[in-house]
Amino acid sequence: MKYVLVGDFHGADLSNLERVLQTLNPDMLIGMSDFDTVKTILQWMEISKQFNTKNVPGNHDVAILKNTPIISGTLVEQMENDSEQNDIVKYINKLHNKLMDNKEAREYINKLVNSAEKIEIFLDEERFGDTYKTIIMHGALAGDTSSGGPESSPNLWARLKREDDYRRNFHAMNLEGYTIMLRAHDHAPICAYKEPQKSIIRSGPGTFKLFSDRMYVINPGAFYNGFIAVIDTRATKRGFLLRKSESMPVLKYARITTLPQ
Repeated sequence: MKYVLVGDFHGADLSNLERVLQTLNPDMLIGMSDFDTVKTILQWMEISKQFNTKNVPGNHDVAILKNTPIISGTLVEQMENDSEQNDIVKYINKLHNKLMDNKEAREYINKLVNSAEKIEIFLDEERFGDTYKTIIMHGALAGDTSSGGPESSPNLWARLKREDDYRRNFHAMNLEGYTIMLRAHDHAPICAYKEPQKSIIRSGPGTFKLFSDRMYVINPGAFYNGFIAVIDTRATKRGFLLRKSESMPVLKYARITTLPQ
Protein backbone atom coordinates (compact mmCIF):
# COMPACT_ATOMS: atom_id res chain seq x y z
CA MET A 1 0.00 0.00 0.00
CA LYS A 2 1.02 3.58 -0.59
CA TYR A 3 0.42 6.30 2.00
CA VAL A 4 0.95 10.01 1.35
CA LEU A 5 1.53 12.19 4.43
CA VAL A 6 0.89 15.91 4.32
CA GLY A 7 0.15 18.64 6.84
CA ASP A 8 0.88 22.13 8.15
CA PHE A 9 -0.72 23.76 5.10
CA HIS A 10 -0.87 27.27 6.59
CA GLY A 11 -2.74 28.91 3.75
CA ALA A 12 -0.73 27.35 0.92
CA ASP A 13 -2.33 26.86 -2.48
CA LEU A 14 -2.96 23.13 -2.98
CA SER A 15 -3.20 23.03 -6.79
CA ASN A 16 0.23 21.44 -7.16
CA LEU A 17 -0.52 18.96 -4.38
CA GLU A 18 -3.59 17.79 -6.25
CA ARG A 19 -1.54 17.22 -9.41
CA VAL A 20 1.13 15.29 -7.48
CA LEU A 21 -1.49 13.12 -5.78
CA GLN A 22 -3.05 12.24 -9.13
CA THR A 23 0.36 10.90 -10.16
CA LEU A 24 1.12 9.11 -6.88
CA ASN A 25 -2.42 7.67 -6.58
CA PRO A 26 -2.10 6.73 -2.89
CA ASP A 27 -4.14 4.00 -1.23
CA MET A 28 -4.47 6.34 1.75
CA LEU A 29 -4.02 10.09 2.08
CA ILE A 30 -3.12 11.19 5.60
CA GLY A 31 -3.69 14.86 6.45
CA MET A 32 -2.49 16.59 9.61
CA SER A 33 -4.22 19.92 9.09
CA ASP A 34 -3.42 23.50 10.20
CA PHE A 35 -5.22 25.00 7.21
CA ASP A 36 -5.57 28.66 8.33
CA THR A 37 -7.49 29.95 5.29
CA VAL A 38 -10.88 29.19 3.76
CA LYS A 39 -9.33 28.75 0.32
CA THR A 40 -6.98 26.04 1.57
CA ILE A 41 -9.78 24.29 3.46
CA LEU A 42 -12.01 24.18 0.38
CA GLN A 43 -9.16 22.90 -1.79
CA TRP A 44 -8.40 20.15 0.73
CA MET A 45 -12.05 19.17 0.91
CA GLU A 46 -12.11 18.58 -2.84
CA ILE A 47 -8.81 16.69 -2.79
CA SER A 48 -9.80 14.47 0.12
CA LYS A 49 -12.97 13.33 -1.69
CA GLN A 50 -10.80 11.72 -4.36
CA PHE A 51 -8.90 9.43 -1.99
CA ASN A 52 -9.28 7.26 1.08
CA THR A 53 -8.42 10.06 3.50
CA LYS A 54 -7.63 10.14 7.20
CA ASN A 55 -7.42 13.58 8.78
CA VAL A 56 -6.69 14.84 12.28
CA PRO A 57 -7.16 18.41 13.56
CA GLY A 58 -4.31 20.82 14.26
CA ASN A 59 -3.85 23.51 16.90
CA HIS A 60 -4.41 26.29 14.34
CA ASP A 61 -7.75 24.79 13.29
CA VAL A 62 -8.96 24.94 16.88
CA ALA A 63 -7.60 28.46 17.46
CA ILE A 64 -9.11 29.97 14.32
CA LEU A 65 -12.47 28.24 14.79
CA LYS A 66 -12.68 29.49 18.39
CA ASN A 67 -11.00 32.85 17.65
CA THR A 68 -8.28 32.18 20.23
CA PRO A 69 -5.03 34.20 20.05
CA ILE A 70 -1.94 32.00 19.70
CA ILE A 71 1.77 32.52 19.12
CA SER A 72 2.58 31.42 15.58
CA GLY A 73 5.46 32.31 13.29
CA THR A 74 3.57 31.11 10.21
CA LEU A 75 0.58 33.33 11.02
CA VAL A 76 2.96 36.27 11.40
CA GLU A 77 4.43 35.47 7.97
CA GLN A 78 0.97 35.30 6.44
CA MET A 79 -0.03 38.52 8.16
CA GLU A 80 2.99 40.28 6.66
CA ASN A 81 1.52 39.57 3.21
CA ASP A 82 -1.76 41.19 4.26
CA SER A 83 -1.48 44.96 3.87
CA GLU A 84 -4.55 45.47 6.05
CA GLN A 85 -3.18 43.74 9.14
CA ASN A 86 -0.22 44.22 11.46
CA ASP A 87 -1.70 42.83 14.68
CA ILE A 88 -1.74 39.04 15.19
CA VAL A 89 -4.88 39.09 17.35
CA LYS A 90 -6.77 41.07 14.71
CA TYR A 91 -5.40 38.81 11.98
CA ILE A 92 -6.67 35.67 13.73
CA ASN A 93 -10.00 37.42 14.17
CA LYS A 94 -10.06 38.14 10.42
CA LEU A 95 -9.36 34.48 9.61
CA HIS A 96 -12.06 33.45 12.08
CA ASN A 97 -14.64 35.79 10.54
CA LYS A 98 -13.88 34.53 7.02
CA LEU A 99 -14.30 30.96 8.27
CA MET A 100 -17.62 31.83 9.90
CA ASP A 101 -18.81 33.44 6.66
CA ASN A 102 -18.22 30.29 4.61
CA LYS A 103 -20.74 27.62 5.61
CA GLU A 104 -18.98 24.75 3.82
CA ALA A 105 -15.56 25.45 5.31
CA ARG A 106 -16.98 26.26 8.74
CA GLU A 107 -18.91 22.99 8.97
CA TYR A 108 -15.88 21.00 7.80
CA ILE A 109 -13.52 22.52 10.40
CA ASN A 110 -16.11 22.30 13.16
CA LYS A 111 -16.57 18.59 12.44
CA LEU A 112 -12.81 18.06 12.23
CA VAL A 113 -12.06 19.88 15.50
CA ASN A 114 -14.74 17.87 17.28
CA SER A 115 -13.53 14.56 15.89
CA ALA A 116 -10.75 12.34 17.23
CA GLU A 117 -7.42 14.09 17.83
CA LYS A 118 -5.68 10.73 17.29
CA ILE A 119 -6.28 7.98 14.73
CA GLU A 120 -4.87 4.46 14.91
CA ILE A 121 -4.07 2.34 11.85
CA PHE A 122 -1.89 -0.65 10.98
CA LEU A 123 0.38 -0.10 7.97
CA ASP A 124 -0.57 -2.63 5.28
CA GLU A 125 -2.27 -4.90 7.78
CA GLU A 126 -2.87 -7.53 5.10
CA ARG A 127 0.88 -7.91 4.58
CA PHE A 128 2.35 -7.10 7.99
CA GLY A 129 -0.49 -7.90 10.41
CA ASP A 130 -0.16 -5.84 13.61
CA THR A 131 3.60 -5.27 13.22
CA TYR A 132 3.35 -1.59 12.31
CA LYS A 133 0.79 -0.25 14.76
CA THR A 134 0.63 3.45 13.89
CA ILE A 135 -0.78 6.55 15.55
CA ILE A 136 -1.65 9.67 13.54
CA MET A 137 -1.83 13.03 15.30
CA HIS A 138 -0.82 16.66 14.94
CA GLY A 139 1.20 17.06 18.13
CA ALA A 140 2.64 14.15 20.13
CA LEU A 141 1.86 11.90 23.08
CA ALA A 142 4.47 13.78 25.13
CA GLY A 143 6.75 16.74 24.52
CA ASP A 144 7.07 20.49 24.98
CA THR A 145 3.63 22.12 25.28
CA SER A 146 4.89 25.52 26.45
CA SER A 147 3.74 27.33 23.29
CA GLY A 148 0.15 26.28 23.97
CA GLY A 149 -0.04 27.11 27.65
CA PRO A 150 -0.71 24.94 30.71
CA GLU A 151 -4.17 23.80 29.57
CA SER A 152 -3.14 22.82 26.04
CA SER A 153 -3.66 19.30 24.73
CA PRO A 154 -0.40 17.45 23.89
CA ASN A 155 -2.29 15.82 21.00
CA LEU A 156 -2.41 19.24 19.31
CA TRP A 157 0.41 21.23 20.90
CA ALA A 158 3.29 18.97 21.96
CA ARG A 159 6.52 19.80 20.12
CA LEU A 160 9.56 17.56 19.90
CA LYS A 161 12.41 20.04 20.30
CA ARG A 162 15.04 18.23 22.35
CA GLU A 163 16.17 14.64 22.75
CA ASP A 164 14.34 14.46 26.08
CA ASP A 165 11.06 15.35 24.29
CA TYR A 166 11.64 12.48 21.86
CA ARG A 167 12.60 10.14 24.70
CA ARG A 168 9.40 10.87 26.64
CA ASN A 169 7.31 10.53 23.48
CA PHE A 170 8.93 7.20 22.55
CA HIS A 171 8.29 6.00 26.10
CA ALA A 172 4.59 6.93 25.75
CA MET A 173 4.46 5.17 22.36
CA ASN A 174 5.99 2.06 23.88
CA LEU A 175 3.42 2.00 26.70
CA GLU A 176 0.61 2.09 24.11
CA GLY A 177 2.26 -0.41 21.79
CA TYR A 178 2.90 1.91 18.83
CA THR A 179 5.69 1.23 16.36
CA ILE A 180 5.15 4.40 14.30
CA MET A 181 3.88 7.91 14.95
CA LEU A 182 2.89 10.13 12.02
CA ARG A 183 2.76 13.76 13.15
CA ALA A 184 3.17 17.37 12.04
CA HIS A 185 3.33 20.64 14.05
CA ASP A 186 7.12 21.18 14.09
CA HIS A 187 7.33 21.81 10.30
CA ALA A 188 10.75 20.20 9.84
CA PRO A 189 10.85 16.99 7.74
CA ILE A 190 12.32 14.54 10.25
CA CYS A 191 12.44 10.78 10.60
CA ALA A 192 13.46 9.89 14.14
CA TYR A 193 13.89 6.34 15.34
CA LYS A 194 14.85 4.45 18.44
CA GLU A 195 16.32 0.97 18.50
CA PRO A 196 15.93 -1.19 21.61
CA GLN A 197 18.44 -0.15 24.29
CA LYS A 198 20.04 2.38 21.92
CA SER A 199 20.06 6.14 21.46
CA ILE A 200 17.60 8.17 19.39
CA ILE A 201 18.60 9.02 15.83
CA ARG A 202 17.09 12.00 14.01
CA SER A 203 17.56 12.34 10.26
CA GLY A 204 16.53 14.94 7.71
CA PRO A 205 14.63 14.17 4.52
CA GLY A 206 15.77 11.17 2.54
CA THR A 207 14.73 7.54 1.98
CA PHE A 208 14.43 5.10 4.88
CA LYS A 209 13.54 1.45 5.37
CA LEU A 210 11.19 1.09 8.34
CA PHE A 211 12.56 -1.84 10.35
CA SER A 212 10.08 -3.67 12.54
CA ASP A 213 12.37 -3.71 15.61
CA ARG A 214 12.55 0.10 15.81
CA MET A 215 10.07 2.77 16.83
CA TYR A 216 9.67 5.74 14.49
CA VAL A 217 8.38 9.30 14.71
CA ILE A 218 7.80 10.63 11.21
CA ASN A 219 7.07 14.26 10.36
CA PRO A 220 6.55 14.85 6.61
CA GLY A 221 7.47 18.52 7.00
CA ALA A 222 5.21 21.49 6.35
CA PHE A 223 3.43 21.64 3.03
CA TYR A 224 3.67 25.38 3.61
CA ASN A 225 7.34 24.83 2.70
CA GLY A 226 6.56 22.31 -0.03
CA PHE A 227 7.23 19.04 1.84
CA ILE A 228 5.33 15.77 1.67
CA ALA A 229 6.29 12.19 2.52
CA VAL A 230 5.34 8.81 1.09
CA ILE A 231 5.33 5.43 2.82
CA ASP A 232 5.18 2.56 0.35
CA THR A 233 4.94 -1.04 1.49
CA ARG A 234 5.67 -2.23 -2.07
CA ALA A 235 8.48 0.22 -2.66
CA THR A 236 11.95 0.07 -4.09
CA LYS A 237 14.92 1.80 -2.52
CA ARG A 238 17.41 3.38 -4.91
CA GLY A 239 15.78 1.50 -7.72
CA PHE A 240 16.23 -2.00 -6.28
CA LEU A 241 13.30 -4.15 -5.23
CA LEU A 242 13.38 -5.29 -1.64
CA ARG A 243 13.91 -9.04 -1.42
CA LYS A 244 10.99 -10.94 0.06
CA SER A 245 13.00 -11.61 3.22
CA GLU A 246 13.52 -7.84 3.59
CA SER A 247 9.88 -6.93 3.04
CA MET A 248 9.18 -3.72 4.96
CA PRO A 249 7.70 -0.26 4.37
CA VAL A 250 9.91 2.39 2.80
CA LEU A 251 9.62 6.09 3.68
CA LYS A 252 10.59 8.71 1.14
CA TYR A 253 10.46 12.50 1.43
CA ALA A 254 9.75 14.83 -1.47
CA ARG A 255 9.51 18.56 -1.97
CA ILE A 256 7.12 20.05 -4.47
CA THR A 257 6.61 23.60 -5.62
CA THR A 258 3.85 25.43 -3.77
CA LEU A 259 2.00 28.27 -5.40
CA PRO A 260 1.69 31.78 -3.95
CA GLN A 261 -1.16 32.23 -1.50
